[in-house]
This record gives sequence, C-alpha cells and structure tokens, in this order.
Amino acid sequence: MEAAYGEIAPKTSSDADHHIRRPLLTYQGAEAYSGISERYLRRLRAERRIGIVKIGRRVFLDPTELDAIIDGNREPAIREVR
Repeated sequence: MEAAYGEIAPKTSSDADHHIRRPLLTYQGAEAYSGISERYLRRLRAERRIGIVKIGRRVFLDPTELDAIIDGNREPAIREVR
C-alpha cells in the first residue's frame, strides 16, 4: 500500500529486516579498534583474507569482518583440572 504525500507509510516486514550498520573504519581506525597492526591488516587485504569497501579512492574495513578474523583465531583456554 502506497502512502499519499505527507502521510507516513505503513511498516512492512522488510523494514524489520534492516539493521543499523556499524561505521566503516580506515586502516588506522581498524588498528585502534582491533589492536591488529596496520601493516598486518594491509597484508590480510593483499592476501584477500579480509574484504574491503572501496568508495572512490578511499579504502574502508568493515568491523564485522575484523570481528570474524579475531573470532576465527581464538584459542580456547586450557584450565588445569585439580
């Protein structure tokens, strides 16, 4: 159903599917966010192990991808059994 000019359109189920996107990060911002050095982030990109978002000449990293890299390299703690 289309809303007339000046009316508020009714919410649809697709509106609920949208989520708030976290801000994209520069290499420097990604380094501060993750603790991973800028040099290593650039290496991950060169090896295509992490994706980028390129807008014009600017390159951004998605914090969700950084979280995936961090989570993928987690090692469980070994607790001593007494």
